[in-house]
Amino acid sequence: MRFILDESSFVLEGFDQRTVQESLIDLLELIAHCRGQEQVVGRFSEIYRAPVGPSSELYDLLFAEPAPVALPRDLRLGMAAAIERCTHWDLRDEDIVELEARLDGELLPFAPSVVFVHKSVGEQTGRSCLVLRCSRRSGERVVEVAGVSRRLHFIGIPDDTLCFYRSLFELENVDERQYIQLAPLAFPYLSFVDGLDRQFRRFSRSYASIRRDVTRHLAALNDHWEVAFHGYPTPNEVAQRMRSLANVDMSPESPNTRANRHAWDQRRIVLGGRELYCEWHMKLSPTADRIHFHLGNPALDKGPIIAIFAEHLDT
Repeated sequence: MRFILDESSFVLEGFDQRTVQESLIDLLELIAHCRGQEQVVGRFSEIYRAPVGPSSELYDLLFAEPAPVALPRDLRLGMAAAIERCTHWDLRDEDIVELEARLDGELLPFAPSVVFVHKSVGEQTGRSCLVLRCSRRSGERVVEVAGVSRRLHFIGIPDDTLCFYRSLFELENVDERQYIQLAPLAFPYLSFVDGLDRQFRRFSRSYASIRRDVTRHLAALNDHWEVAFHGYPTPNEVAQRMRSLANVDMSPESPNTRANRHAWDQRRIVLGGRELYCEWHMKLSPTADRIHFHLGNPALDKGPIIAIFAEHLDT
């Protein structure tokens, strides 16, 4: 259960009907996005008690006539159905340790799910809060519960899930196999060849010491490769764009490497019956540790193909 509905984000005082309606539609799409990734969405068993205004609760918004905010019937029913499909995280009384939390110093008087996520992160279990977009809570924020501050991820749009997934590598101290299993969620525009988890040992540093650098470079490629390669730039222009966009060093293979049959064969992969050569690499440090990749075929691949981890290949 990675994603938990944040009932405290349903406070709608001060927002007009259109903003509330659009935010609920966005939340339904966000829940569908998470479920499309085969993720379980959780909720507090008494979520309908969550305040939405000075004298109204979520139950009133979805079921009362008249409702505190006039919304289309289909939207109210759809939101209720989505909530009912969520799994209760509070299966025992002892799961509810506190109701209040502070978000960036602001008191949240009814936030049991935020407290639950705070507790989970303290136990090195990655969970995040799904919020209404109008709450303006997207991203990583400081939450204090009972005097203890931790950084939690608040998810208001699908792209917010990327930073959350990337945080799990360190938070949960995942091993090499788990890293590659999680990688498609953290870097959705990249593909990964089979057996890449066994290649971490080919770096000069231990897996634990290099993992954070690998994540930073894969995130840079995932997030910026389209811009970096847009418009058929020269290799130098691509490298300059990546340095500017993400502060990573990336280079094409040199003519000498391409002319060296032995060195070029080291960059060869076979993927789905296709013979491909990794023409680019990212440099985790100036003198060692490379991530070699193929740009992919736009007709067949969603983006770059991560193929080889190595301290150094022959040149």
